[in-house]
Amino acid sequence: VSIANCCQHTLQSPQVKCPPDIFKWGDLEGKSTRRTRRAKSTYDDKDLASVLAGPASPLRPQANPQGPVEIILGIKKHGSSHLLVTVDQAEELTRQGGIILSSRRYHISQDFESLSPIYFNNVEALTKKLSHLKPKATKNSKGQDTSQANRIYDPNNIDTSRAAFEHGRVLNSAVNAAKYGVDNLSWAQHLRICSFVFNVRGIDDRKLEERLRNPLVLDVGFCEASIPSLDPIYSTARHIIDQRNVLMGGNRKVNNLVLTLFGEAVLTVIMKPFAHGQSQKMHISSMRESLQEYFNDYRVRSGRPMILLVYNQELTLNYLRKMDVDTSAWSYDLKALLSSSSHLSGQRHRGQSYDYSGPLRRPQFDRSRSRSPRPRDPRAPYHSPSSFQSNRSERYDSPSFPFGGHNGDSNLYPPVCLVDVQQLYVKLMTNDQVRGVVDIARHFGITGAEGICAGNEAGVIIKIWKDMVTGLAIDEQRQLRSEASSYEGHASAAQNSGPSDVPVTPLDVDSDDEQDPNDIVAQPAPNSMAKQAQQMSFEDESDYGEYDSDDDSD
Repeated sequence: VSIANCCQHTLQSPQVKCPPDIFKWGDLEGKSTRRTRRAKSTYDDKDLASVLAGPASPLRPQANPQGPVEIILGIKKHGSSHLLVTVDQAEELTRQGGIILSSRRYHISQDFESLSPIYFNNVEALTKKLSHLKPKATKNSKGQDTSQANRIYDPNNIDTSRAAFEHGRVLNSAVNAAKYGVDNLSWAQHLRICSFVFNVRGIDDRKLEERLRNPLVLDVGFCEASIPSLDPIYSTARHIIDQRNVLMGGNRKVNNLVLTLFGEAVLTVIMKPFAHGQSQKMHISSMRESLQEYFNDYRVRSGRPMILLVYNQELTLNYLRKMDVDTSAWSYDLKALLSSSSHLSGQRHRGQSYDYSGPLRRPQFDRSRSRSPRPRDPRAPYHSPSSFQSNRSERYDSPSFPFGGHNGDSNLYPPVCLVDVQQLYVKLMTNDQVRGVVDIARHFGITGAEGICAGNEAGVIIKIWKDMVTGLAIDEQRQLRSEASSYEGHASAAQNSGPSDVPVTPLDVDSDDEQDPNDIVAQPAPNSMAKQAQQMSFEDESDYGEYDSDDDSD
């Protein structure tokens, strides 16, 4: 088998405190075994897959020759996916498999928004993947990737949420830090994984913009996850109710609740009491103090970061800011933990970029503006780490240089890294009609997630996130879940896709978080994944009365 133009992806060598070089395939041009300069437009998928995933492949783990082959999945800022191998692996493939490599075009790690492991059990599976990644011969492609897998992604449309999904998988996995470009993970021992969920008032005649800017919250819930199991620690769960809604969390076990989508009833759900302790009813001023106290130690950069799981990032940030919680130093993704400032600087060691969208430009982190679910680029700069992972063996000898670090701040990280579970689900399933935390849990087959209570949902959202990050790569996981029954048998779809196939070690972050229908998202424009917060109607179940937009109104 001969392979050329396996576009080189130059991750800096370990000697300069960066990962090793990587070669990319999926956009290959076959060369003759004579190594002539003339390139063909096609290559044999099966022959290539046989070298990479066959019984004699040097990519097979020595400790488990019968195990799956691990390859690097690179996702670019606009969402396209690519298969990669390190230079060491490429040279070994050249020696053992007769693959011919070309360094005519180069890439560096910054050309990919995320680097994560992907596994193939056999030649057939890899052959299928390669066929989806092979560009199709078309006229006037104008540099566009014409492969079946990537033709839908526009290089000019930055959307890093697919890469953000992979960052969670890397965080959860026991992978080679140097291989995937991960920084020193000394911060991991101090990591906290928490969830924050709330429900909003359903009957709200205000304009959508005002509802998003100033959500009228009924109750809030918190929960922490254990590390490395990623299971919810129910003893840490809290449920706080605005005292103006006295019926929530009462002794009645079942209260019917109608979810509405801009005035139309779309779903009837059950309101349940808090299952993990006593609900607390507070005046709005006390709720504000409680929230500020909870996040008080997470206002400035430190070596003890928190991962905060939420549903609907924009609405969450707007509410927290309304409650005078300082979020100015927070990050909107896990990338801030995974990549150092030196990695993000965009240094190119040689050659030209293969990125169709041109030189990689890091989006500016705008702390003053929250992400909007409206069609106007709702997800703003969604920072996704180029490769977040726990280190399996190799670590850099030098100290880490975290995201945005400067000199003395080299070991300091954003205090909170916000993870929008709603958007991860939307990108995973390409379904923007999800109706809340409970809805996602039902799709995933997570039991015991019925009913509306922010305290319970805080644990459910942790379970949802764990189910995603312990599963397969995003496209493979989508296929697996889609093949499963929509509302039944989906339970462990991602994990049951083959624990033996995917040697993943959880980083210990459980969550028992239930869905939050308050953040129900409205159908956006046909070609947009943007969401609009849906509303929850309590009808006769709530005695909120006239809810004044002023924070301290009764």
